[in-house]
Amino acid sequence: MDTILVLCTEGASYRNFVNAGVIDELKKKAKIVLVCADWMEEHLRKKYPDLALEIVYEPGKAESIADHIRMTKTIYRASVWPDIQTSTFKIIRGRTIKEQPIKFWIRRGMAIASRPAIIQAGLRKIAWLWPKKPVKELFQKYDITKVFSTNVLCLDHVPYAEYALWKNIPLVAAVLSWDNMTSKGTPMYLPNRLLMWGPKQKKECINLHNLPENILRECGAAQFDCYFKNDIPTKSEVFSKLKIPKNAKVITYVGGIPANVMGMTAENEKVIVDTILQGMDDGSLPSEAILVIRPHPGVKDWEQYQTFEKHPKVRMNYPAWFLQGKEPPKSWNPNWEDHKFMGALMKYSSVAITPGGSATLDAACFDNPAVNVYFDTPPRPYLFSLKSHCDFAHLIYLREFRATPFVESTDELLEEVKDGFEKPAKYKEGRKKMLDSIIGAQDGKSAVRTAEEVLDA
Repeated sequence: MDTILVLCTEGASYRNFVNAGVIDELKKKAKIVLVCADWMEEHLRKKYPDLALEIVYEPGKAESIADHIRMTKTIYRASVWPDIQTSTFKIIRGRTIKEQPIKFWIRRGMAIASRPAIIQAGLRKIAWLWPKKPVKELFQKYDITKVFSTNVLCLDHVPYAEYALWKNIPLVAAVLSWDNMTSKGTPMYLPNRLLMWGPKQKKECINLHNLPENILRECGAAQFDCYFKNDIPTKSEVFSKLKIPKNAKVITYVGGIPANVMGMTAENEKVIVDTILQGMDDGSLPSEAILVIRPHPGVKDWEQYQTFEKHPKVRMNYPAWFLQGKEPPKSWNPNWEDHKFMGALMKYSSVAITPGGSATLDAACFDNPAVNVYFDTPPRPYLFSLKSHCDFAHLIYLREFRATPFVESTDELLEEVKDGFEKPAKYKEGRKKMLDSIIGAQDGKSAVRTAEEVLDA
């Protein structure tokens, strides 16, 4: 029986591979040793009391500097353009030059200097001058036979991945999300097998990063399995929790991310909400409509929502940690019940609104329309605007598929939300093409496929 070392140190990885059931599938056929972040330990010990857990290796200051130099083109995304030409990297480069020109040019110089294979080999030698005893001892302690990194772009995972490659231990890694290959830098190592969602990511790996096609595997997105298997709350449960009248029609605004989306401000968010509420008041939108506001789970400042809550047509869908009066999570880590509730909300909403976000995918999983906001109020310089965020490569895909409108004014926003009610099939064909290309398989078995690929490596 294999003993598989699973590297999971980020909140999104916790959701996508722990909560989504990949670990459960692996446990059926192999022994699992899980390397995690310290904040995860308590949760994991409750979930898997018999699982071997180890806290991720923390390098010293000098060692960390060496790693940052050799991994410049992943850690400092602005330094990647024009080596990898996506609109995302170009926009990030432009922002950084405006804000931190000296740092940018130093890092760009490091990226160019460290690009040759011989330089990378030398830097790797330097990085391994430090003994990394906890990493080596872990492999010996558990007699590890395979390694699975849940994020090929995570610096925490590099010592384990490189040690596995050095010892000829099969190494499987995953592309964490749909925007990673176009916006998160270059892979930090070449695994024996690289898992991803669907065909679009596979093309990115080949065309942008020159990765060998024979190591690439499409598995689907395990976090969406519960959507496709309908393992989500019922309509009555959703309406009851949010105190929505039985016969109401729901519009969901998936916002609240001014810290995560460039150009998204509290003022812009207020304009979006006020536009929808005005449409309800003047009859442009169904009078029985209710607006649900679902802030991003990582939002820490809730002051801006207190005014919204007072409106009789507004319902707030806060994350569990906020409702329970707990401290914000150290890493973006949506509670699994919150994640499933998001799916249910998308299923029972007539239309979703998002400031250039992945909610478009969530809604499309249920063949429901979403509207992306592509304007700033007040207007902002392009590089620091919501428009520039919506011009990131992965969001341009949505326009190319004609899967969703990107509205450029409040009038367009109101019109497209209205069409969401009256013409829900307007972008139906585009939504299907989008899901087939970006998510890939939609059969609810992505966790099983992911585990099989790791076991088969």
